Amino acid sequence: MWPSFLIAVVVAVVLLYVPGSLALRGAGLSAPLAVASAPFVSMFLYAAVGIALTAAGVVTSWAVLLAVALVLAGVVYALSRARGGGEALALGPSRVSLRAGWLVLACYVAVGVLVGFCCFLSVMDGPESFPRQIDTVFHLARIRAYAESGAFSVLDATNYPDSMGYGAALPGGFYPAAWHVVGAMVYQATGFAVSLVLNALDFVFAAIVFPASMYVLLSYVFDDHPKAVALGSLVAVAFVAFPWRLLTFGLLCSNLASFAMAPAVAACFACLIDPVRGARHRLALLAAFVVGCCALAVTQPNAIFTIAVLLWPLCAWRMAGLADRLHVSDRARPLVRVALVAAFLALAAVVWVALYHASFMSGVLSIDWWPVYGKGEAVTELLLLAYRDPMRQVALAILVVVGGLYTLHERRYLWLSLSYVSMLAIHFLAVATDGRLKHLLAGFWYRDPFRTASSCAIMAIPLAVLGLYVVCRAVTAVWTRVTRRRVARVRPSAKGSSVVVSLVAVAAVCVLVYGMALPGEDASAFSLVTAANASEYDMEDNPYLDATELSFATRCKAIVGDDLVYNFPEDGSAFLYGAVGLHTYYRSLNADFDEGEPAASRTLRLHLDEVGTNADVTAAAHDAGVGYVLLLDVGEADVQPHFLTYDATDWVGVNAVGDDTPGLEVVLSEGDMRLYRVVV
Repeated sequence: MWPSFLIAVVVAVVLLYVPGSLALRGAGLSAPLAVASAPFVSMFLYAAVGIALTAAGVVTSWAVLLAVALVLAGVVYALSRARGGGEALALGPSRVSLRAGWLVLACYVAVGVLVGFCCFLSVMDGPESFPRQIDTVFHLARIRAYAESGAFSVLDATNYPDSMGYGAALPGGFYPAAWHVVGAMVYQATGFAVSLVLNALDFVFAAIVFPASMYVLLSYVFDDHPKAVALGSLVAVAFVAFPWRLLTFGLLCSNLASFAMAPAVAACFACLIDPVRGARHRLALLAAFVVGCCALAVTQPNAIFTIAVLLWPLCAWRMAGLADRLHVSDRARPLVRVALVAAFLALAAVVWVALYHASFMSGVLSIDWWPVYGKGEAVTELLLLAYRDPMRQVALAILVVVGGLYTLHERRYLWLSLSYVSMLAIHFLAVATDGRLKHLLAGFWYRDPFRTASSCAIMAIPLAVLGLYVVCRAVTAVWTRVTRRRVARVRPSAKGSSVVVSLVAVAAVCVLVYGMALPGEDASAFSLVTAANASEYDMEDNPYLDATELSFATRCKAIVGDDLVYNFPEDGSAFLYGAVGLHTYYRSLNADFDEGEPAASRTLRLHLDEVGTNADVTAAAHDAGVGYVLLLDVGEADVQPHFLTYDATDWVGVNAVGDDTPGLEVVLSEGDMRLYRVVV
């Protein structure tokens, strides 16, 4: 199965990078920057084409989506070349040479793949394993639904494309499902298991897209320090909070993808407001930023708010600098600076509050999370980068502090510290408080500490890179001074000796960052997140759905074909539509039984055990189109563990079903698992 996983990874990389690279090269970015930024353009193109074709009533496929995206990207490239290419926009190592740019980008990706293999792939129970968590049900189902329906629109998303089951009568609507669109394309192109595709896509975003995207942002931040950008390859994936923790919770696949692309989108805007850019590059950067924001909006919009927090200090700094280009007296210039910054901050606050009160945000803002730390505890844990869990990274925290202190000396980087402190304050509210201020500031991330922790990690990375750069320079300077004093006659070798010392220092830092635990603790942060991955992706020992039950469901699929199967989602069967293609009645663990529930659903939930003796229940089964009933824990509903969504009073009729229930005939049986045929 691992060769299949590798193929799925390659297909995902091709889909994410080819159209976007072509378009951004045409827009005037240097080749390394264009490739590193490509996923957000490709995601936008697939989402836009999917919306357009679905609106036109065209059933499509992965090949059509890719072909149209390539044509559109090719048009952008051709139009740009026809108007005269001009000099490509290059940052960081790319300004030194294209070869240097490619080499450093390759280092980012190589480190990401290596770390991803060690803490994720190497401990999985096979590439088709998946966490049995509530959001995973949705992700598996949505990938299959897009692939089976051929309707790839994020504006009309549904997990019931077969018009059968609980949600068949409910209208589709907008959901930021661009990640699922790409997942469905990979599934259609390969035919591999949906769960394998999910893992392959998550791996690509965590180990390839994110470090490449950070390469773009760090190339802007340290444009005149290519060595700092190179050192960034060692730090980009060093924070446990993002991306690795998101592989064990939720799963938050859409947020993983959106946050992974966010640094490159942020870099486009940062370059756009840089006064040294020419008009041609500004136009291209503006277009790229707008496309990037659209891509984030259809993947997971809260990444846009992460970008806003990241860039507000830079924007304020640029506004202050605008005063120097206005025709005002030297005496009035400080007042103009203050006025411009105050106006910008006031406008930003108004927009933030307006969005907070916007009706289309009500679904996001209605979700609440409980505090996970006390206030004093939170201060300590956040300083040690244990943003949500006790996964402390002391060496990395030291680098962040060193980088932050250095920004006080080198003021052009001070905006990085302000960004991080701002996001840290929002995250503090999310993990340690309750109340209106938490809702106002952390609400756009669902007040979810995992999402705000991810945003903190993203903003801490440039500071950690700066800290590592300062440490390496300091070590090299000290070594050079010592060797010059001791052996003045061997100065020609001092440079080579300094390089060796720098490499040793970097190696030591890597060991500390990726392996160091605090004194008195048994495991490092990476050991803990690796263990969490091993537990979540273990298919043999899981109380909700295990390998034996999946095998049974696969045999059921061979019997029932595409017939509708009534199921009890809390026994693990909610996963089965996405995982094995079984057309189950319930394909979610979040069904709302208070409002909008079909009458047949309510009747069957509460009275399924009467299907052979109660005419109303028989009619409900017929009206719903139910031909089979699948139960994975017959007679054990009261002893088996359930998801947090379970309420026994919702399922009294289902829990009372047994082999002697009139109207049901056993078709397949193994242990406490049953497939019944409805025979009335």
